[in-house]
Amino acid sequence: MLVVKMKMFLQQVLDVDEREQLVSINAWLSYVDVLLYNSASEDFDSTFKSNLVVYNTGDVIWIPPGVLKFVCKLDVTCGFALDLQIDSPDTNSSHSMDLSTFIVNGEWVVVDSPAVRHVNYFKCCPEPYPTIKYYLHLRRRTLFYGFNLIIPSFLICLMTMLGFILPPDSGEKINLQVSILLAIVFFLSMISEMTPPTSEAVPLIGVFFSCCMLVISTSVVFTVLSLNIYYRSPDTHIMRPLVRQILLEWLPWVLCMSRKNHRFNKGKSKENPKEKILNEEKPILRKTLPSHHPVYEAQILMLHAVHLELKQMVKFFLKEERDEKMQMDWRFASTCVDRCCLYMFSLFVGVSTISIIMSAPHLIA
Repeated sequence: MLVVKMKMFLQQVLDVDEREQLVSINAWLSYVDVLLYNSASEDFDSTFKSNLVVYNTGDVIWIPPGVLKFVCKLDVTCGFALDLQIDSPDTNSSHSMDLSTFIVNGEWVVVDSPAVRHVNYFKCCPEPYPTIKYYLHLRRRTLFYGFNLIIPSFLICLMTMLGFILPPDSGEKINLQVSILLAIVFFLSMISEMTPPTSEAVPLIGVFFSCCMLVISTSVVFTVLSLNIYYRSPDTHIMRPLVRQILLEWLPWVLCMSRKNHRFNKGKSKENPKEKILNEEKPILRKTLPSHHPVYEAQILMLHAVHLELKQMVKFFLKEERDEKMQMDWRFASTCVDRCCLYMFSLFVGVSTISIIMSAPHLIA
């Protein structure tokens, strides 16, 4: 039985391709002629052909340097003639790789690098198959992504709140929301190129961008709804009593809103007293006039015609006043919808952001 002790000297983390799930490291391996079982390099043996040191005691040391490119699962298997052992004073240590010459990477942090030895037996063969698995636990540094992706996206989400404050008369309400939606789609496309296409795990940054996408997409829908309510007129829409009670009485009272000539108290709206135009027809004062007098008869006919014109004018202005009041009700209802959306979306963005941050197991620069 030939006992082979295996040790890995980790020099540098070169690249982590999350989409293809490949890791490239610069390492020195201390063992006899054993190949990386799950190598993903173009050449199966990517180590440099260095010399072996043979001692008079029979010990053979071979430390070939090389750039190892492998998939995430490491399965180094050898035959019955070899007994693989971990070359480490403490096999239960969290760092079985030798990090004495490790070069710090600007994007990734090596949390731990344990090694585990397994002995497998198969039905086909009685001999044992020892396997040594090296685990490399990497953690991404969040400072770069925080300043370049997370903070800009969070500010874009906050700009969504401005869409509910912008007056509909400006004509830029829907343009602002669509522009914000396009911006978050651009950031989401960047994230999709960085993360692997797998359903096994979703990164927290992907969850954050998905929440941003949900908030902005929903805000566009509510902005369209608010504009639809704002531009309604009495000629096309009639406000139903239930809608009036919710949008003009209950919701303004809950949101502590104010309206000119109105008071809100316990879900009820009371209109302040003001001068109203009386729609009452008063009889024309007639005096006893001499009959068959052409001058007085002409004056009476002229006054009667003026009375009819004034009556039509009063009806017209009363209708205009009612229509304007109903249109102002629709506009105030649109303002209530915007204010409600502002509070709800602000609460959702705040709670989701705090939840995502708290769910992260660590925060490291």
